Amino acid sequence: MKKRLAGIIGMMLVTVCALSGCSGKSEKTEEVSENFKKIVDEYAVITLRKDGESALIDKAYAAVSEYLEHPGPEQLEVTAQVVKDSYDQLYDQYEQMEDYQMPEDISEVIEDYGIYYEDFMLYATEEKSEIADYIQNLLNLYEYIGYEATDLPMTKAMTFHFNMADQMQQIQRKYMYTSVNFWFAGCSEAEVAYVQEAVTDKFVSFISDGHEWDNDQKNVEDRLNAYLDEMADMRLEWDIYLGEREAELNSSNQ
Repeated sequence: MKKRLAGIIGMMLVTVCALSGCSGKSEKTEEVSENFKKIVDEYAVITLRKDGESALIDKAYAAVSEYLEHPGPEQLEVTAQVVKDSYDQLYDQYEQMEDYQMPEDISEVIEDYGIYYEDFMLYATEEKSEIADYIQNLLNLYEYIGYEATDLPMTKAMTFHFNMADQMQQIQRKYMYTSVNFWFAGCSEAEVAYVQEAVTDKFVSFISDGHEWDNDQKNVEDRLNAYLDEMADMRLEWDIYLGEREAELNSSNQ
């Protein structure tokens, strides 16, 4: 029996392992099959690249945070350059990214391991839209940074925007780390060890929420849904703020 979980920014789907475990149609053993390794390795390429993209956002946000804590022309210049560098790298990746094609040797066996082909494809192909969201966030921050060097700074608005974006990023980092557990819940100890060695041990941005690896997929799903609820609440707060700002501008122009 297979399960699905929908969610995350950009409507990302994470795929899952069968309730019978990750060892295909055979019983669990301590031996990791070559087909399982191929699937995990392909997943690792995509996920570690996403982790690297998230790390560029971490770097930019850290610079903005430093400026807001210690404002000044020198720090402003440094912050602007860091944000621009992250933007340039992400934009280059966006421009160079080609349509994802799943290797044939993986597509032939992936559903034997309880993973929907369509879900894996969606997880891979939505990376480009996720980068586009990152780019837009950096553009917004860069615009605010530009105002800081003028006689009409928008520091209050910049601070609110940054705090919201940064909080969303922290939740996103935990969501992505936890989603690895969701994909491969129910695997044997040897399979989990392979996943951790190939994926989570190499993360530089995605972070653990403090929970140990959980073989109960429902528990992991509940944690992921809690993150989605947090992000939905924050988006609502952001929409309310934007509505209030628009009302203020309309009032002042009358």
